[in-house]
Amino acid sequence: MSMKYLDIRMSYKIFLIILIMACFLALIGFSGYSAIKKVAVNVDTMYNNRVVPMEILGQSRVLSKNVESNLLILISGRADNIEHTYLEDSVTRDMKEFDQLLKKFQKNCPDALEQELAAKLVTESNDYNNRIHTLLQIVSVEEYENAYIYYTKYVQAQAKVIDNILWQMVDRSQFLADKQNVEGQQLVQQFAIGILLLAAAACLIAILVGIRFTKMLTHPINQIVYHVEQIAGGDMNGLNGYVPLNTKDEIGRLSRGFHRMSNALNAHVQEIVTANSQILEMAYQDALTHLPNRHFFVERLTKLFSENAKQPMALLFIDLDRFKFINDTLGHNVGDSILSSVAERMKINLPELDTLARLGGDEFVLLYRNFTCEQQVSTVAKQVIAVFEQPFLIEGKTFYITCSIGISLYPQDGHDMASILRAADTAMYDAKRRSTNSFQYYTSKMRQKVLRYMELENILYQAIEKEWFQVYYQPRVDINSRKIVGMEALLRLPYQGTYISPAEFIPVAEETGLIFPIGKWVLETACKQNKKWQLAGYPPLRVSVNLSPNQFNQKNLLSQIEKTLIETGLTPCWLELEITEGAFMNKAEATLKTFSAIKKLGVHISIDDFGTGYSSLGFLKRFEIDCLKIDKTFVNEIAHYDKDSSIAKAIIRMGKSLNMAIVAEGVEKQEQLDFLRQHNCDQVQGYIYSPPLPSTDFELLLQRDFDLSCCL
Repeated sequence: MSMKYLDIRMSYKIFLIILIMACFLALIGFSGYSAIKKVAVNVDTMYNNRVVPMEILGQSRVLSKNVESNLLILISGRADNIEHTYLEDSVTRDMKEFDQLLKKFQKNCPDALEQELAAKLVTESNDYNNRIHTLLQIVSVEEYENAYIYYTKYVQAQAKVIDNILWQMVDRSQFLADKQNVEGQQLVQQFAIGILLLAAAACLIAILVGIRFTKMLTHPINQIVYHVEQIAGGDMNGLNGYVPLNTKDEIGRLSRGFHRMSNALNAHVQEIVTANSQILEMAYQDALTHLPNRHFFVERLTKLFSENAKQPMALLFIDLDRFKFINDTLGHNVGDSILSSVAERMKINLPELDTLARLGGDEFVLLYRNFTCEQQVSTVAKQVIAVFEQPFLIEGKTFYITCSIGISLYPQDGHDMASILRAADTAMYDAKRRSTNSFQYYTSKMRQKVLRYMELENILYQAIEKEWFQVYYQPRVDINSRKIVGMEALLRLPYQGTYISPAEFIPVAEETGLIFPIGKWVLETACKQNKKWQLAGYPPLRVSVNLSPNQFNQKNLLSQIEKTLIETGLTPCWLELEITEGAFMNKAEATLKTFSAIKKLGVHISIDDFGTGYSSLGFLKRFEIDCLKIDKTFVNEIAHYDKDSSIAKAIIRMGKSLNMAIVAEGVEKQEQLDFLRQHNCDQVQGYIYSPPLPSTDFELLLQRDFDLSCCL
């Protein structure tokens, strides 16, 4: 063969090789372009349809938790007016933003199941909005107990449903994201297999261009695949450290798209981590004192009991004395500062105990383990009391705070968490009743008292609902003319064939707040009955109605009295309000205003059980008081016991000097009556004339001759 022919042949071979290489390259290029375009589209789709919805879901969940947190503060009643308004606005704003995010999510999620979950979430969100609206209405009228019940029963349950749906949607989005990652990986793998097959058919060309192709195609794609596999495997480190290509081709677009997706997903993950950390902190830490909260403490006890702990445990239930008075008079800001200072001082001075937590309000609880005798527990209780020995300086003012502590021991006082907590709470209330700044161990007798208290509370609710209460009337008699000049309305509670003593059920009514509807009913009934007797033609008499300390200090007292007088048609001068000394002794200025306002209405005021409190002549002369009632304890032995007689005479002289009418209560004997008449007492009230009577029997008494000589 001539060289020329060889050259032609070689040229032909070279041409053929070049042609094959060109076809191979064209095939490679076409396959690569198609695969890269599909992967790029897959990544963009994943970003738009997976990352964005997941960001929305994360924001929605954070908003939902913010709403729950703000609602818990609202229903606790600890927020002042400004904070209350801010929290309500925040709740409304967060729910509005929550709804907007749902709409945005529906636009960005093509999956049918996601659409279905989103629609379901919209429905639940509407219900949740309605629940919140109802809860805010309850809070607006300051019915915090009802608000808490409504919250736990409806709002919290609705929030859990919404949170569950959000998690389902997050799981669905994650599933679809993983699926798209897998599809992208499959596309890349198919492309790589095609390259390998073509390379096997043309080894020489693959070797010559392989390095270049690896640099241009395989290396960046494998980097992306590697990071995608890391992320799909749960390793979030795959989001960091990727450097995108700056080329304008599909590889560059894919690389930059993956880089943007990585940054967005990484930011989203960090937001979730931060939000989860904040949620965990909110769930287990008290925001005010930074102590463990009730939720943490309950979980702690639950864990201990689940471990079948046999070691003894002591629970110290700590409640600040008269803390409500501080909140009511100085505001919640001062109260919160005191609570923070108390918590800080206890943390410093009680470092070796198992757990110190704030249950809520002014209640703290202390878990003490690994002690060998009760004396050690008593020592800890004394250490707690010692914490309060030094006054607290808040906003330039000095506060002397005391506490009451109830102690329950495991296992003798209970074998489960609920019974141990209940026993400590019961002991705390017993300590508070006995004296402040003290501690008491739980006993079975305390349990009996609590059961009786609960029974009385239940009876009172039934009595209000079923109208069991009755008003009896006891006459007040002029000591000289022996005529009925007035009457006292006395509350009676019949139950199962007998009567429950007012001394037993009135304190329960006071503590539960039921005294307000009961007292309102007594006032209305007494005024209505008095007006009825006047219309029947009987001489007009003044009816006296007792006001408890809580009733006297209620804000709407004056409007309630005025409304009752208008509705019953009773002239104000025929109504007298009886108030004990303890109801107003600590609030002189406020009492002065209240007394003045009552007197302006034309209503009379008397001081009941006088002599048992702390009144003085200098104190009484400031108030417009019409009548002093000498307590029965001074009348019982008034004719035989010098101290009682001296006190009675002093009260009569003091009342006379202030132009007040003097009424002696509990007069049962002739010698008592003679003594009181001798020393110019004005009126008497007691069994010597008549016991308290129901309205029908009292009317029969009115029908009799007003000459009482036969009785006295």
